[in-house]
Amino acid sequence: MLVELLVVIGIITVLIALLMPALRRARDQADALRCRSNLRQLSIAVMMYANEHRGYLPGPYGIIEPPGWDRQYANGISIQDLRPTSTGWLAKSGVMKDPRVWLCQADPRLPLGIRFSYTSTAG
Repeated sequence: MLVELLVVIGIITVLIALLMPALRRARDQADALRCRSNLRQLSIAVMMYANEHRGYLPGPYGIIEPPGWDRQYANGISIQDLRPTSTGWLAKSGVMKDPRVWLCQADPRLPLGIRFSYTSTAG
């Protein structure tokens, strides 16, 4: 009876080891789909902003409106990355109400406290 129990536990362990990579791939695909959906919502918001403002795009202050120049932090995170997106022109105009749209779940910088993912940190 003990041998049978150990065999069953061994089989379950092997099955779990086989299923874990598939579950991880499925989660990564779901995150990628969420990011693409966020980008679609952002582009619709930019088009709505342009329609309301005689064809003008929100420009560099569409995400946030910085009060001054920006110093670089460690790991490529800047002061602008830590400011809330509610100060940007898209939020102030009312076309972008949900700040979670700015974040991609696949962004490795999320634990560092950034507020938006779809920009470059290259200086």
